[in-house]
Amino acid sequence: MFRPREKKGNQLFVVAAAGADMAREPDRVPPIAVRAAIELGCDGVSFRVLDDRQVIHRTLESVGLAEDPGDPSSLSAAMVDLVLQRGETIVARSIPEEGEVLLPSPSGDFVAGLASPIWIEGWIAAVLVGVVRADPRLTPDTVAAFGLLASQAGLTLDNAQRIEEGRQTA
Repeated sequence: MFRPREKKGNQLFVVAAAGADMAREPDRVPPIAVRAAIELGCDGVSFRVLDDRQVIHRTLESVGLAEDPGDPSSLSAAMVDLVLQRGETIVARSIPEEGEVLLPSPSGDFVAGLASPIWIEGWIAAVLVGVVRADPRLTPDTVAAFGLLASQAGLTLDNAQRIEEGRQTA
């Protein structure tokens, strides 16, 4: 199980520890990813899964966001829609800089957010969404670590799916 670390400054260590925990417990990828994103500095995090057609998505795991898991108009849902439009990690701020997007409404007291796709077998199966209240400028290192965490979650889920398919075939 993912264990919080004392130092929040070592983002690579956080992602590596979460990756190791995900590999040991692939059925717990969403809560492990959410807890690691909190440790990376997010005030709220949501792990949202998509249906096979990438049309409907819902929250599977969330911390720090007071949202209805199926609400299509929530902040995390709007962030997922932005990722689906671009197919890559997005950074959104209340006052966007070059290359960023406007933080969707309703943003409440959050001033910035980021969202990264979780790829399984070549399609976006889920999106990891993080938002912050106090720090309006997410650092490039935090964005990179967040994207790496989402990639690790996707690889773990993809491997678990392949192993299960292999078992069923055998």
